Order: sequence, then C-alpha cells, then structure tokens
Amino acid sequence: MPPLQKAHRQHVLKPSQPEATRSAEPSAPARQDAPAGMPALQQRLGNRQLQRLLAPASDSPASIQRQEVKSAVRVTDAARPSTPEQKFEQAETAYRSGDYTSAIRLYEASLAMAPEMVVLNYNIAQCYRLLDDYGKALTYYRLYISLESSGPYARKARKFISNLEGLLQPFETAQRLYAEGDYASAAIWYTRMLDSVSGEHHGLMLYNLGQCNRNLKRNAAALRFYEDCLLELSDKSPFYAKAEKWIADLRASLGVDMGTDDLPLEDNEIARNHFTDAQIAFSAGQYGEALDAYTRAYEAAEDADAKAQITYNVAQCNRLLGRKATALTLYEQSLAMGLRGAYETKAKEFSQKLRQALGWPKKEF
Repeated sequence: MPPLQKAHRQHVLKPSQPEATRSAEPSAPARQDAPAGMPALQQRLGNRQLQRLLAPASDSPASIQRQEVKSAVRVTDAARPSTPEQKFEQAETAYRSGDYTSAIRLYEASLAMAPEMVVLNYNIAQCYRLLDDYGKALTYYRLYISLESSGPYARKARKFISNLEGLLQPFETAQRLYAEGDYASAAIWYTRMLDSVSGEHHGLMLYNLGQCNRNLKRNAAALRFYEDCLLELSDKSPFYAKAEKWIADLRASLGVDMGTDDLPLEDNEIARNHFTDAQIAFSAGQYGEALDAYTRAYEAAEDADAKAQITYNVAQCNRLLGRKATALTLYEQSLAMGLRGAYETKAKEFSQKLRQALGWPKKEF
C-alpha cells in the first residue's frame, strides 16, 4: 500500500493548500473485549460565480423587495438572514483556521440552502479526512463523484478514495480476523497499521494489540501494550478507562507486587529506590532489568518479610523470561522465607503449574 501524501492539504476553496491524510476510525464491535475502532475542491468560487448560482433574477419580487428595503432602511449585517454565500464564506474561514468541525457544519448549511453546489460534498469530505474520520470522508467523496462524475475534483476524489481504502484495508482485515477469533493474525494486521497512523489512532492500535495478546494469554505483552496506549489516548476516550481496567486485572493476574506500600522499606531508602526501579521496568515488560533491580533491592533490604516478597518478584521475572526451573526454585524459596497473604497463594499456584510443566511431582505445602 503506498503511503498517503501527507504533504498535501488542498480543499476546494484553496487549491494551493497542501493536502494531508491521517488515520481513520471505523466502528468497533460492541463487546467489552472488542478491539477499538478508529473513531478516519473546486477552486475558490468568486463572487460573480456565486451570484450567478445563488442570486435571483434582477426583476424578481425578492430582488425588488431587497432594493426597496435597502433604499428605505439600512439593515445591519447581523439582522439579515444568512445566505448560502455567507455560510460558504464562514465555512472557508473555519477551514483555514483548522476548525474542521465548524467548517463541516457551515458547508452542510450552505449545501442545504443551495443543493446545486454539489462540490461542497467534496469540501465536507476533505474536512472529515483532516479530522481522521475516514469512514465519513469516503462517504462524501463517493457522494460527490455520484453527483458530478466529470466535475473538476472528481479525479482528486477518486484518488483519495483509493488511498483511504488502501489505508483502511489492513484495519478492516484485522477487525474481521479479530471477530473470527484469529487473534494472532489480527495482531499482525494491527501492527501493520502502527506505521500508518499517529496520535490518538496510534493509541487505539496499541489498545487493539493489547486485546489480541490478552486473548492469546500473553498477559505480559498485553500489559505492556495497554500501558503504552494510555500515553497516547485521551483520558476522555472510552478505551482509556477500559485499558486502565485491563492493566489492573493483568497486574493482579501476573501477581507481581507493584508497590512498596505494603513492604517494610520505609526506613530503607536504597532498597525502596531499587524496588521502584524494578517496578517501572517490570511494568514496561523489561523483565531482565527488573530482575537486576529486584536483586539489588533484596541485597539492600534488611527485613525478612520484604526479602520474601522481593524473592517472589524475582521468581515472577524468571518465569516471564522462560526460566521455569529457576522460577520454581524461587517461588518455593519465598514460601520457605515466610511469604504471606495473596502472594503466598499465588506462589503455590505457580509452583504447581511449573512442576507440571517440568514433569516434576506435585508438592504439598
């Protein structure tokens, strides 16, 4: 798929403006575990051309009435009813200022008052494209072509349609594969989208990768994707709250002690700092670095309970690094050191699972 031309942002009113393309946001499935959707001009009409399109004949009653009013009373601009031309000019101003949402509203108002100005459908498509709402952009590009197939911007509209369909194809493929339960293949297609999108939509693709990995039981990788997506998603996005929920659930399922509040390290700044470094590395999926930092925290710690909990965390790192025998030894060592509470139960569960994976006999605790 050829990259979209980000160096162009032309719209019908100002052909010299560069046109830009960014990512779309097609609708997503409604299930709680569904992946995120990607919430994706004619040359300036001069006054004479607009007057020919919009103004009534000079001998019409409306024209005569306006002349009579003008000669009798000077009506202020604010008192006059809006005309298609005024809406058109206001839309152009909004577009130039980057307020594409307002520009859409004004273009639509102008189009409703003067349906013969079909080229405004192209303008509206341009605005939706620049708002990254590619689904609606495609709708309006196609509408413009259907109404003016040989119009001055039909060729550009067809080019945009081709580019946007090419951009959306990997996303649509990923969504279909996800709906079919083929999470591994869906993850491949979502990954391809990462190079084509930015900002909020890049965050949505990271969220979708988190969904795929969680459904594949790759909890550590899923946690990393969810945490990364929070850096790019708006906190007003519904997927932000969902990502936070999955992060909390995955941290609990991974069983790593992610905080120092319940560790007796208040008076040991060195151990506490090493533990915090390990926590940050673990949450980023950097288990080798986390293991080194936990080891330094263990060496600096003096309290027996703290050492038992840190040993459990070291076991977690080794398990996620694929070192099953080492992880098993450390889980059971943490239990022998007096590990208590929720992590005691988890350590026993991991111990039995690893023994089974290694072909070792079960152990009674």
